[in-house]
Amino acid sequence: MGRGWGVAWCGGGADGAGRCADSYVRSVCFSPDSKYLVAGAEDKTIKLWDIQGKRLRHSLVGHSKDIYSVDYSADGQYVVSGSGDKRAKLWDVNTGTCVRTFGDDDGPKDGVTSVAVSPDNRYIAAGSLDRVVRCARRPCSAPPSPPLASASVLWARVRVRSR
Repeated sequence: MGRGWGVAWCGGGADGAGRCADSYVRSVCFSPDSKYLVAGAEDKTIKLWDIQGKRLRHSLVGHSKDIYSVDYSADGQYVVSGSGDKRAKLWDVNTGTCVRTFGDDDGPKDGVTSVAVSPDNRYIAAGSLDRVVRCARRPCSAPPSPPLASASVLWARVRVRSR
């Protein structure tokens, strides 16, 4: 068995004394090719790590509350994140920029605790504390394989009921 490795989180940066901030990681996901690892934490950042190079590739900033969930797209080009700010965000992993934010008046009424990208990259699902799963899909008139970033902001709702 090979040796493991660890990295210091230091999400929002080190404190004045050069120590890492106290922040815990809530969600991790490997890229489809297993070259990268994405991690979301309570410090409102998403880190994209190059596993073989043992280095930080991108620090994704844009949520205003804790990150609860992250997932990679099947093509490895995007990461989706869910946050306590009631938003799901779609990130371009090559540029490290947010290309789409999901959540508005018709969006989650509470924090987005779980996100997933469908294996065919056509849908983004977001589960939230308001007990609704919302699914964003690409426009029907789009070409067969549009970029995930062109997904429609329309949500299909599935209410989860307790017994």
